Formats: sequence, structure tokens, C-alpha cells
Amino acid sequence: MSVEVSIPISIVLFSFVVLLLYFRFEERTRDVLGGETFRLRDALLLALIISVTIIVWVFLPALVLPFVTILFSSFVVALTTYIFSQKRLLSALTAVFFVLLYLFFWNIFTLNVSAFYLAIGASIILNSLLDWKTGWIFVGSISVMDFIHVFYTKAMVEVAAKAERMALPLLMILPSPLLHGYVVIGVGDFLIASLIVVQTAKKFGRKKGFLCILFLFVASVVMGFVAYSYRSPLPATVFLISGWIAFLVFQKVYGVMKQVPRM
Repeated sequence: MSVEVSIPISIVLFSFVVLLLYFRFEERTRDVLGGETFRLRDALLLALIISVTIIVWVFLPALVLPFVTILFSSFVVALTTYIFSQKRLLSALTAVFFVLLYLFFWNIFTLNVSAFYLAIGASIILNSLLDWKTGWIFVGSISVMDFIHVFYTKAMVEVAAKAERMALPLLMILPSPLLHGYVVIGVGDFLIASLIVVQTAKKFGRKKGFLCILFLFVASVVMGFVAYSYRSPLPATVFLISGWIAFLVFQKVYGVMKQVPRM
């Protein structure tokens, strides 16, 4: 049986890093965001906006898409640096440096580093805005949207292809020993994985957050096996939320078993 492991390993490493950084900068992130949190309708609205944006990106001219992506990404990069450093000048310089990288020094390495940093920042920010209920609503809505845009509208597939051709920091390109080449994973998949892990840690404790990472790893391995077998694009979020559900079932069953008196 052949299994592609580059994506599962990258999801585990990313989730681990975000879980550590989130609690390290939790209070500071809340202060920067003014203590704002999303209500249920806010989470649904954000998922809807993302869904519509995916469709719009399909029809954006080739010159416009990089401009919009880099503009938004540089803002997130600046905000992330400010959360980490609390220095406005450094955050502004980081955003400028990011743009210069894209214009003059862009390659697979700088793409992956930039996309990783961007995903880290977006994950910390979004996890601060969401709680257990709104997190579930958002992740569930995004999973439904992902399924529709992969299998029916094909918009997600087209946007991913555009982002790969233009080397936009919306994805990471990882080496794959199994395929003797590369595999591509979207920044959004990292974001969803981090939401699942961090919200689990906030609800049940950090140890359970690390345990949840193991379930996401298994779900990602299953996804890699299915993707390699059928050679077809798959909605990664559907597999990730399935791993989350499996963890919650395990958590419930384990809790019940602990309450059963020993003979």
C-alpha cells in the first residue's frame, strides 16, 4: 500500500507550532484585536465571504489576482509581526520585505517560508476570534464549501491551479518521495487544522490538543492514500473534520469507560 506522507507530516508540524504559539501570544493577540470575538452569524458570514471570494478569484484577470493576494497577505504578515514583536516599525518593514521577496527573490523556498508565516499568523488571529461553538460552525461551513467547490463548481481546483502557476503564497509546495516530485497543500488546509487543534485545546486542555493532532495525522494519511489511489483533487477539510469527529467520539467513549467501576 502506497501512502503519501508529506502532507500529513506538514499538518502535524504546523499544528504543533500553532498550538505552542497561540497560548504564548493569546493575551497579546486579544489586546491587538481589541478583545473582539465572533458571534455565530459572524462565523457563518466569514465562511460565506470566503466561498464567494473563491468563485470571484476564478474570473479575476491574471494580473489582478497576484496584486490582490499580495496586498492582503502583506497586511496579515504585518499584523502577525506586530502581535509577536509589539513594534509597529518592524511590522511595517516585514510587510515591505515580504513584497520585495515576491517581486525579486521568489522561489519554492521563499514561497514556502512566506506561506508558512502567513498561515501561522492567520491561524493565531482567527483562533482568537473564534470559540468552541463558532469554531465548529466555521469549520463545518468551510468543509461544506470545500466539498462543493471541489466536486461541483470546480472553483477550488481552478484557484489552486492558478495559485500554483503564479506561485502565490496561498499554498506550499512540498517534496514527495512517493511521487518522486512535489505535492501541493493550500494554506487554508493548515488554517482549518490549526482551528481544530487549538479549539480542542481551549475546550479540553493542551494535552488533548496534542492528542487531536494525532487524529488529524491519521485522517491526513487516509486522505493521502485516497488521493494517490484515485489521482483526483480532494477536499482536505472534509478529512480533517472527520478526524476531529473521530477524536470527539474517542474522547466521549474514553470518558464513559473511566466512569465504569472496575471489578
